[in-house]
Amino acid sequence: MEINNFWFKTKKYGYGAYPSTWEGWMSIVCFIIFFSFFMIYQFFLSAFGSILLVLLLSKLKTNGEWKWRWGKNFTK
Repeated sequence: MEINNFWFKTKKYGYGAYPSTWEGWMSIVCFIIFFSFFMIYQFFLSAFGSILLVLLLSKLKTNGEWKWRWGKNFTK
C-alpha cells in the first residue's frame, strides 16, 4: 500500500487545489463546522484564524504549486 502525503491536488483550470483524499475532505468538513460555530457565536477573530489555518494546511498538503492554470502543462 502506497502512502500519499498529499491531501489536495492542484486544479487544472484556475487557482488553488481541491481535496483528493479522505483527509482532505475531512479537513474541509471540520473547517465548515468550526467556521459556522465561530460565526454563529460571533467569534470573528477565530473565524478569520480558521480560514488562515485551512489555507495554510491545504497549501502545505498540496501536490504541486498553487498558481493560475489555463489547462496546459498540467501535472498529475
